[in-house]
Amino acid sequence: MSQLRQLLDRIETGGDGYQIRVEPRELDSAVFDAALRRGLRAAEEGGADEAGPLLEAALDLWRGNALQDTPLDGDLALAHTHLDEQRLACFEELMKVRLAQGRHTEVLHQLNSVIGAHHPLREQLWILRMTALSREGRCAEALNAYQDIRSRLVDELGVDPSPALRKLHGRILARSPELCPVPGEYPSPRGRRSGTPQQLPIDVPALHGREEQVGLISAHLTTRGASAPPIVSVEGCPGVGKSALAVHVAHRIAGTFPDGRLYVDLHGVSAVAEPLTPHAVLTRFLRAFDVDEAPADAEEAASLLRTALSGKRVLIVLDDAASVEQVLPLLPSEPACAVLVTARQNLTSLRPSLRVRLSVLAPEPAVSMLTRTVGEDPLPPGSPTARRLARLVGHLPAALQAVADRLLPHPAGYADHLLSRLSDVRCRLDVLRTGGLSVADRIGASLTALRHGGQAAAAEAFCRLGGAHGAAFTLQEAAELLGGSVENADRTLELLLNANLVDYAGPGRYEMHELIRLYAREQYARRSSTAEGAARGERSPAGRLLAPEHTLHAAAGLLSTHRVS
Repeated sequence: MSQLRQLLDRIETGGDGYQIRVEPRELDSAVFDAALRRGLRAAEEGGADEAGPLLEAALDLWRGNALQDTPLDGDLALAHTHLDEQRLACFEELMKVRLAQGRHTEVLHQLNSVIGAHHPLREQLWILRMTALSREGRCAEALNAYQDIRSRLVDELGVDPSPALRKLHGRILARSPELCPVPGEYPSPRGRRSGTPQQLPIDVPALHGREEQVGLISAHLTTRGASAPPIVSVEGCPGVGKSALAVHVAHRIAGTFPDGRLYVDLHGVSAVAEPLTPHAVLTRFLRAFDVDEAPADAEEAASLLRTALSGKRVLIVLDDAASVEQVLPLLPSEPACAVLVTARQNLTSLRPSLRVRLSVLAPEPAVSMLTRTVGEDPLPPGSPTARRLARLVGHLPAALQAVADRLLPHPAGYADHLLSRLSDVRCRLDVLRTGGLSVADRIGASLTALRHGGQAAAAEAFCRLGGAHGAAFTLQEAAELLGGSVENADRTLELLLNANLVDYAGPGRYEMHELIRLYAREQYARRSSTAEGAARGERSPAGRLLAPEHTLHAAAGLLSTHRVS
């Protein structure tokens, strides 16, 4: 095992065993889930032509059955069921899209194969099959298909067809016009008038401690008379609330932009999705203005968008930008438009007309956010526990929301228990995992973005800085931790400053937010533990292999039959 760990530096010691450190974008299940969600979102927005390729790409990630050749029991069995259901849902949605495109024969061929070989009793597949048959003008065969599945359900399961299946049967009998052989499930983008684009996500119910920024940004974006559109960039560390602020401001000033509000999550620093290409965003924006087919050339598409926006007053929100290069092709030239960009790294070279660096909340707004979110039962007004909870998570909005999520399901008194757990720095980040994207996930995504952006050395330096004695450190101390010169340390810290993972605290001094420091400390400890274990030549039975992903059970099986010497 020690020799294997030397070859694969991602195998780390953890507890009494080992685990494999995997980046989110390297997990096939996470990549598939993100691709599926993008496809479903495109389908919901009515774009069959856009949804089809996205769903196909998601299915193309599969090379066999989930957890193939892995013994399934307990949690693994549940994971297998979930993955299989997600794959089926993706396939069914793709069949709906192809029906909308009029590809009935192709749909029938694929459905017949899947139903016959794998899922003879899955009613949704039979609904799609009957729909395809009827749209092909083969209504008699569609009615026979209903009798076939009805007999199977009664004979094998002792149940009648579902209401949805019975309703479809009735519509076919009545020769419903909706089942004639034309696209119907999704409106085709071609020839469709979309009206005024209104793409903003739902507004946050309350935004605490950001009144000054809201007023400043709102005033800047609605100021007229300049020769170029106003561009505001909102930058800051992971979890500081950039997206919430941008969406809130956009809703506040929406009435000033009667010709539309465009929004896109660029996935610049995402734990599960690749950053969107400018061309993909241009295609989406052009479709909002009834341009059915975007030019294949990105520069031509950008020029076409500028033309479409000419003479219009449109607000464009570009959330979570990866880089200036990703943003530049999306900018309008029409002065009556306005652009609001959020990013974790500094976008200085974008030369925005207003740049806002968002910091953590002040103590009072942080406590207010916490108490108003959870109500008076878990945290009565003026509770000293609320102040201590807010202080322990460094007044970071994402962490405060995680604390609130922990408190909400529990009665009064649980807050003291949660306070006790958060007081232990060894488990603080784990306590802040409440489902969805955790604080640790957000920080880890920033490191992944550095690695994928050609700054792997900076990401490694961040982990080494976890060896500092406290949240603050000097340039000289950083150089010693990084094992290089002061000049090299200064250049590296500049990269981390730009990524908002480190803060400048004065001449020759730097500091990290407490939760970011804890994450760096964990990474430092893992690397130190791995190095020490390798030096001792430790070995461990394959059965002690620990990992966050179920597929590592297969790795354990391989290790148990092939000894590493």
